[in-house]
Amino acid sequence: MKVLNSNNRTHAKSTIWPLVFNWINECFESSSLILDLGSGTHIWYMDKSRMIRIDHFKQKIETNHESFILNDLNRGIPLNNKTVDYAVAVEVIEHLENPLFFLQEIRRVVRKKAIITCPDGIESGWYTPWTYTFFGHISILSSWLLENHFRRVKLEVLKKMHDSEKKEIVLYMIKI
Repeated sequence: MKVLNSNNRTHAKSTIWPLVFNWINECFESSSLILDLGSGTHIWYMDKSRMIRIDHFKQKIETNHESFILNDLNRGIPLNNKTVDYAVAVEVIEHLENPLFFLQEIRRVVRKKAIITCPDGIESGWYTPWTYTFFGHISILSSWLLENHFRRVKLEVLKKMHDSEKKEIVLYMIKI
């Protein structure tokens, strides 16, 4: 399986997407139904897979293999239980009012695995009240707090890595 298209129109650091795509290509099966949570304008798709994109802003959809749902993720994920095979949430969870509820929703709708990334401003030292709120972040999450949330929701961490030596962004591969 291979990521076929990607653009760079996203608020996430440019170092994140190549790492995310490597994990997707390595771990997601072809002909899957993939949920892109907080999709923004970073449009990507995979060969032989179908996509569901959810964001609170309407985006232009570039392929015929996907659907878009306009939704505030603070209210939940508007899908039935165990609807999708995989989910991707790149720098979304820190923008939500209740990260634990978001993870419970991922557990509810995803069958196999999810990739979740989050800034780790506490560990990297870049966190200040101004920088965090400037980027629209609501929830301050360190690695240890996010991992505690994973355990509470019974999500298993399969892989963890930082985007660089600066440890600004932490990436997780989660087994549902």
